[in-house]
Amino acid sequence: MIRSTAFNLYAYTLTLLAALAGIVLAPIPSPAPLRALLQGYARAIRWGMRWIGGMTVEVRGRQYLQKEGPPCSPASITPRSTASCWRPTSRASPWSPCTSCSSCRSSARSSIAWR
Repeated sequence: MIRSTAFNLYAYTLTLLAALAGIVLAPIPSPAPLRALLQGYARAIRWGMRWIGGMTVEVRGRQYLQKEGPPCSPASITPRSTASCWRPTSRASPWSPCTSCSSCRSSARSSIAWR
């Protein structure tokens, strides 16, 4: 209970600071400062999860991920193949990858487990 409360305070404070910094950096035309801010935010949250919350991240199925090129996601699929690669399945998980293209099959086999 104490660790979860400490992590929540840390995460909310960090989120507030990152949001304020993002508001300041948003008018800059280059995406590099916002990208650096978000990467730093993600690293800081993972650090807090590990040291404050005692959680670790285990990636399973890394051997099934593509070695090169973008991962299969709605943002990286060409508009021509969007309808065939991503389709609504249920209310709990509104979008899921198809199993017809090799890229979607490999990303469906990989998963992240929180301990």
